[in-house]
Amino acid sequence: MSETINIPMAEKITTIRVTERTKSILESFSRNKETHEETLLRLMRIAESYSQEESTQVIRDGNVEGVNYSRLHKTINISTSKGDYDIVFTYNDISMLSPKNTEPLKKFMANHRGNFEWEFSIDIVNISKGKKWADPKKFKDKNEYLLIYFACLKNIIEDTFSVKLYEITTEEDYTSQSKWEEAYKRCSLSRESLERDVKKILKNA
Repeated sequence: MSETINIPMAEKITTIRVTERTKSILESFSRNKETHEETLLRLMRIAESYSQEESTQVIRDGNVEGVNYSRLHKTINISTSKGDYDIVFTYNDISMLSPKNTEPLKKFMANHRGNFEWEFSIDIVNISKGKKWADPKKFKDKNEYLLIYFACLKNIIEDTFSVKLYEITTEEDYTSQSKWEEAYKRCSLSRESLERDVKKILKNA
């Protein structure tokens, strides 16, 4: 028996169950009077575009090699002694450098004897406390902002490289340069990242 293809007169309307937090995050990405569906479709088109054209890749120009990084978006929840936050941030896609990296990058790393340097270059896009989203540039509590920033950094390091930064545990640890130096040294992480993602941020705080 041949398969029957059903051609409806119109698309079926369905519902997607999400939490209030996820709904709030989605609304933070909306433009003007976009519906939730329009926002989702636009974000999916952006994601597809990044996947096809902006993925992290090894670039060769004659005898010169380098890595062109794509930017990733991530949303995490952070809890400090002062409250709970939803954080939206972007960072360089370093996944090719993880233990699950691809063959082209393995060869690239071998040529550089494992000394290739990288940085995450984190950009915090939105901060929400409760249901209110705030511009990170207008965040008044600098110490709290540092905690949020370094929580983002720890999260993506542990997620990307499948490691645990047990040196970074308390609020004091998160803003301690010596603790980050210990963690970077133990995990053999990039010296450039230590300089730019950690030391530079602490110096400019």
